[in-house]
Amino acid sequence: MREERKISRAHVTESVQDMTLHLIKKENDFALKKVHEAKWYRDEVGKALELDEDHNPSLRSYEVLLNVLRKKMRELDPLEKPWSIGVCEANQIPDSAIPMLIEYKEISLRESQMNRIKPDYKPMMGPLTIRKARWMAKLAACVEPMAREIFPHDRQPFIALTSAIAERYSNAEHNSILLNKDPETFTFDTNKIDTLIFCEPHATLDQLIQNIDRVIHDYEFQKTGCYELLGLKNKKKEENK
Repeated sequence: MREERKISRAHVTESVQDMTLHLIKKENDFALKKVHEAKWYRDEVGKALELDEDHNPSLRSYEVLLNVLRKKMRELDPLEKPWSIGVCEANQIPDSAIPMLIEYKEISLRESQMNRIKPDYKPMMGPLTIRKARWMAKLAACVEPMAREIFPHDRQPFIALTSAIAERYSNAEHNSILLNKDPETFTFDTNKIDTLIFCEPHATLDQLIQNIDRVIHDYEFQKTGCYELLGLKNKKKEENK
């Protein structure tokens, strides 16, 4: 009996599922272009969660988990499609949020231009999905007072902070859907994130603010330097006359 206990494996916990899904999403990053096998996932999850051999699920458990999650991710969730003005009404995104979402897309476009010019420049604001746009619309009224208090003379941080917080919610919602076994009974409980962001905000907000520091400092360069590097400076001047 002692020997059986020694070689037994732990169950696949929620933490293991979450970390595995996080690694799969990183694997799907176009820059990575590599599909890892179950052994790599078992090793990486074990390191990240500090699991010893007895508390890390078996290789077979990881193989089953990877098959299930990858299959679900191939079935494109409609809310993971790109946002546009035309999808607002069908997805309960109020018209009042459209100016903010347009600003987001403008910033994202500038970041993409910078990334093409300087490959080592990592855009902070990625593609805007319908899911993220919905969360930005929901959260904007809560985030704006916080952003004004921290950055009273600049609107750019408001967009960046709203985006960063919405990213937390949209990722958590998407992960919950992918990990849920019965879509018909799915409910997304936001209590944990609500508490971290709005009720005990210091550590989380400090981290989010650090994340948007680069956006703030690079803003003017993106706005002007981008035109210069793209050879569009003269065209911009002519348009402004």
